[in-house]
Amino acid sequence: MKKRTIKTIIVLCLCSFLCLSACTAPQGPANEGGEKVTEAPDQTGTVTEAPVTEAPTADPLANAAVLYGGSRWISLPYEPNVGEVKLNGAFTDELLDRAADEGSVFAVRIGVGHIDCGEALSGRIAALAAEGPIAERYAERGVWESRFTELYGAADYLGLIDRYYPEGFELLFDDYWERHASEEAENAYKAAIAERDELRRQAYGEATRAEAERLRSLGLAVEYDGSWHITGLLTADQLRSFPAGSEHSFYIDWQVDPELTAEKIIAAEGLDTPD
Repeated sequence: MKKRTIKTIIVLCLCSFLCLSACTAPQGPANEGGEKVTEAPDQTGTVTEAPVTEAPTADPLANAAVLYGGSRWISLPYEPNVGEVKLNGAFTDELLDRAADEGSVFAVRIGVGHIDCGEALSGRIAALAAEGPIAERYAERGVWESRFTELYGAADYLGLIDRYYPEGFELLFDDYWERHASEEAENAYKAAIAERDELRRQAYGEATRAEAERLRSLGLAVEYDGSWHITGLLTADQLRSFPAGSEHSFYIDWQVDPELTAEKIIAAEGLDTPD
């Protein structure tokens, strides 16, 4: 029963990357400096004052501490309705209150739902995840996860998930996979991932980019990531009052610290992972 519970937790967490959709390079923030103001010369044509430029508006997030986390849990049903927002369960009221008091911001990844890309395209994306190299690697991950649980016990396994989130545990498996997968299996997996990602861009990219532009126009520090998500920095108040609009639904996830690696987790925890 413990193993089933553990499996359910990790599958629900990983579904956050499969169930929801989130192609030019993202644009930077608009220049907010004022236009030059020049006085017209007098009739003798002798004086033109130097241009006067307004001071640029300070970026309120420039000195804010950026908070990283990861996927915690997903409440079901997974996908919110059109015009609704679902926050990652890690964004508790206590955490949001503390971040607001400290003036911190959250590094987020935003998925956009209710994008109609047609049954044919969505079917191809689902098929790639259900069979072939992606499914085979996922099955191998399940075996490795069971060995990890037997080695350390359910409590330590769940504690690791709590400290480093499912993404941290995935880093450990990535480390194992890179050292043990055959060149053929690794190449097949990378090719399948590249095909899936391209299909997702075709299916969700334009709608996601348009939503990123809409959110930026409302003052949110976000950008289209070039694939099928929106990334950026949001305050606690912005998370609580996220402007969903009327065309799509949104799932807001918490980005993992980009400096987190398998080596750092192994060193910090003193792990001897299954090999």
